[in-house]
Amino acid sequence: MIVFRLGKWTSSSQVFFVYERIYINGMWTPFCKIRKRYKSWFGYFHKPQPRSMYIKPLPTLWFENERGEKYIPTIDEIKEVKMPEGYNYLHSQFPTRLSHSILKLINQKDVDSCNHPSAKIRPTDGWVDDVEGRKCLKCGGTQVKKKDEKWSETKWNGNRSDEISRGDSGWSPDLVLAMTNSGDYELPDAILIAANSCSRCMNALAYQYGLDWGFQVGSEEWVKTGTSCQFCEFEVPEHQVQ
Repeated sequence: MIVFRLGKWTSSSQVFFVYERIYINGMWTPFCKIRKRYKSWFGYFHKPQPRSMYIKPLPTLWFENERGEKYIPTIDEIKEVKMPEGYNYLHSQFPTRLSHSILKLINQKDVDSCNHPSAKIRPTDGWVDDVEGRKCLKCGGTQVKKKDEKWSETKWNGNRSDEISRGDSGWSPDLVLAMTNSGDYELPDAILIAANSCSRCMNALAYQYGLDWGFQVGSEEWVKTGTSCQFCEFEVPEHQVQ
């Protein structure tokens, strides 16, 4: 008897099967699908077993060259602002930074009512080779056309936005964790409050939530700090506000 086996496969339910045919009494049988569950998976597909997962912490700053190779600098190299030779790109990602952007909203009605003076029109970039664009600085309207076409005198696009300012602010991880663990705030709210607090309020919050730094509201340090923000501007004496 000869057994001819063709391949091994697995289904979504981890049932292994093979196609076999047998040569017996001078004849081959048709291919049969043989199903079997394997207790072990040596050399075969297997179902992942439950386990803990550990991911190595990611860097916040690294260099990259033209080949896409990364170089992660040491703390001393970062302090020395030392750039490795051949690495022309610098990546940075800071998890304890909150970004704040201000957008100017462009209204189509304002664009339609604008006379678009030539002195206020500037070219825009970032287009492919056969396309060009321009923008009216008076109303914020824009136009895009192919280079072999003429500019339209009436069709200007609005209903868009321009970023006019962007800023970042940091927040203390231990303060955010303390505020969240207390149950007073959800994590996103704690981050927003910590990142928008002035030095006076940040220290007052740290004291309130039991950290080993900060000072109490109304204390001498609180008065002398001399900062103010939206959270304390009505509590601080006017001559202390900077």
